[in-house]
Amino acid sequence: MEHCKVNCEDFPSSEDLGGLRGENPASLIFIAVSNRLAGAISYQDALRPESRQVIEGLKARGVETSMLISGDSKNVVCQVSQTLGIEDYYGETFPQEKSRIISRLKTKGFMTVMVGDGINDGPALAVSDVGISMKESSDVARETADVVLLNNNLTGLLDLLDISRQTMIRLRECSRMILIPSVAAMGLAVPGLIGPGMATFVNDGAAVLACIHAVRAGMKEA
Repeated sequence: MEHCKVNCEDFPSSEDLGGLRGENPASLIFIAVSNRLAGAISYQDALRPESRQVIEGLKARGVETSMLISGDSKNVVCQVSQTLGIEDYYGETFPQEKSRIISRLKTKGFMTVMVGDGINDGPALAVSDVGISMKESSDVARETADVVLLNNNLTGLLDLLDISRQTMIRLRECSRMILIPSVAAMGLAVPGLIGPGMATFVNDGAAVLACIHAVRAGMKEA
């Protein structure tokens, strides 16, 4: 990429920038010809239609802290945050700044989940506890992420959260089904109240019942 220097006097004033952006905050690309400012292009990225629904769904599921971290201008990020109902936001951030923000949240004890689809999201996806990307994301984002949403729809985040929570519930249930009978059998076997064979039978039987419980629960949810 070739870089050129443009005279500072060529740049429009803050009032002119506001006119270029229009009524809504937007990002600008400046165009120079022969090292002279020739014009600017104002553009806005369209929000995914399901974005607001996903944010509300996360809040309904008890995820209270949502944050928008973007390299776009602060005005644009502020407007998007207000539209989506996100209170915390960072604008004009570089890739390493994104990862530092995630790292600070982790040091405060937060479980962090980063959702990103661009090359500049790679460092933050790598440092977060769970990195999530989309099928049509950049190669860097897909390779760095722990989870890739193949349907390219953010509502998959809600499904992912529900599935993970149900999985943890099943794990706890199965652990109790195995642990309690096994400990009881060991306690009876030590003083000789039951033989080693019976203790082994109780332990193995509890493991089999836990597996059956997990399979049946999965079939019901499917």
